[in-house]
Amino acid sequence: MTEETNKSTLFEKVMKIQWSVSVKKDGKNPFYKSEYITLDNLMDKLQPLLDREWLMVFNVNIPWWVRTIVTDLTDTISSEFTVDNLVDPQALWKVITYWRRYNLTSIFNILADEDDDAQSFYEKKKPAAKKSESRFQKAISNTEFMKQCLDQNDFISKIKAKYDIDDMQESQLRTAYQKATEEEIPDLPFWD
Repeated sequence: MTEETNKSTLFEKVMKIQWSVSVKKDGKNPFYKSEYITLDNLMDKLQPLLDREWLMVFNVNIPWWVRTIVTDLTDTISSEFTVDNLVDPQALWKVITYWRRYNLTSIFNILADEDDDAQSFYEKKKPAAKKSESRFQKAISNTEFMKQCLDQNDFISKIKAKYDIDDMQESQLRTAYQKATEEEIPDLPFWD
């Protein structure tokens, strides 16, 4: 560790990394037709810079939030997000990976997604096609699609983006999602 590195504050070290880091979007989301930065790519670019500044990053995943902490063992900076109460461990780890990535991009001020100035949020949606009963039945039986979604809300929002569904159909979708993503727990012997 150099004398100069030793004297820098944590915020100065983070600022140096912000100025130095360059990360290209390497992941593709086919559903939203967008690109994003994967966690692996982000850490590959950040780790040498963190090492140079003698910084350590670690994550604390406690139900129901994910906290990412950057420290120089004197001071800390952290970012955290809450996590949905998910039963499916695979869905939970997808969400944790997602928030770990966004915590890091938040701390180091890295643009991780397309910036459309919130236009996609404010754009008026075109009226969704009314879902026919046969297509609705296909949607509630498509377990592979359900398992690819981050969680139940992600699944419902993807269906709502394509189709106009009523409250009863939404309830049926939620029930189908829960059944499709449940894993059977094997009987375990009990020990005294």
